Amino acid sequence: MSKTVTIIGSLNYDLVTFTKKVPKAGETIQANSFETHMGGKGLNEAVAVARLSPLLGHVQSRMIGCVGADDFGKSLKQCLVDSGVDVSNVKTIEGESSGVATILVEEESGENRILITAGANGHLKPSDEEYKSIFELDKEDKNEYVVLQNEYPDTERVFRG
Repeated sequence: MSKTVTIIGSLNYDLVTFTKKVPKAGETIQANSFETHMGGKGLNEAVAVARLSPLLGHVQSRMIGCVGADDFGKSLKQCLVDSGVDVSNVKTIEGESSGVATILVEEESGENRILITAGANGHLKPSDEEYKSIFELDKEDKNEYVVLQNEYPDTERVFRG
């Protein structure tokens, strides 16, 4: 019997800069390296579930989230597809940028500072019908799960609901 894990959460394009020290207000310094990563707690969890599938028997990872109609959004969605995640519930929001995390990492200490721009993640508000299809799981079917990170704007509704 197949299992389904539905993840509702953020998808962020991570912009990571590594430096000896973080600049003070008004200061400009030279960084040492720069990387980009696919991220957001939702994306990370959906990919992790998909990767666990071979170890746990067939597990379908399903992502519910929003991306912008930009190159970052296309990359985030493609990352999920390449990982075997069902993206049929990942919406593309026209006129909105994808979520971005700007991360500054001090190399010696490993300390980081992160700025999140929600972008399309701020539009993640499933309709009543979508919540019903997500949460009205077959009472006899013990193989469906939902994962939330309490980080999207409508999470409170799930717990009141």
